[in-house]
Amino acid sequence: MPYWPPGTRIVWREGSGPLGTGPLVVDPSVPHFAAPVTVVQDDPAGLVVWLPIGTPVLRAARADGLGKREDPQSLFTAPLVASRDIHGQFDQLRIAPTGCPWSVWLFFSSGGFAGWYVNLERPHVRTDRAVLTSDRVLDVVVAPDRTVTLKDEDELELAVAQGVFTSSEAAAITADAASIPAPGRLPGLAVLRRLGELHARSRLAAPDSPRVISTIRTDERMIGTAPRRSPRPRCRRNPPSSAR
Repeated sequence: MPYWPPGTRIVWREGSGPLGTGPLVVDPSVPHFAAPVTVVQDDPAGLVVWLPIGTPVLRAARADGLGKREDPQSLFTAPLVASRDIHGQFDQLRIAPTGCPWSVWLFFSSGGFAGWYVNLERPHVRTDRAVLTSDRVLDVVVAPDRTVTLKDEDELELAVAQGVFTSSEAAAITADAASIPAPGRLPGLAVLRRLGELHARSRLAAPDSPRVISTIRTDERMIGTAPRRSPRPRCRRNPPSSAR
């Protein structure tokens, strides 16, 4: 399957289980988390997409009406229903290095760069207009000052207790989190420059991108000090895979 050109609109779909875990979504009518995103860059190294605040998204809500984390004892066992919502938590530049069991999300608020969020997930599988993945619960949060915090360890334990993962799978997820590059080596700066170039040529359909572009120069020191050809994460370098 060929790479997508910049400006292409695709859908980022997570698994069909609670919190985006579970099987890959083959039938988009099942409850799951999904967001339309705009391709910034797509090549053998990985996929970069843009998700601005205000984007309509799909979510998987609990059928009993409780908040998704309101009852931890049924966090991963409660029946789900499809729900529509508006993305409202940061403008996001998502970077998915090819073959990696995680993607890096650069967060932007009205004050500028707000940090990195490393989402542990299944390496992506592609269809003609979507990427499919499945959340692995554990996350790594990196603040602008590069303070690193491991997030949702308690929920990973619940996922094991409630049958989402085995103990060995949870250990592998934890090992993947430990293998994530140090903050100064996380991807971000080069693709931000690319985002600026695309916006200058009016090829990126992202309504809030001017505000993000305006922060690039002032945020470069926080995002990374590596040169343009910064070291890439050491994940498998396979061509895009297809769900078909």
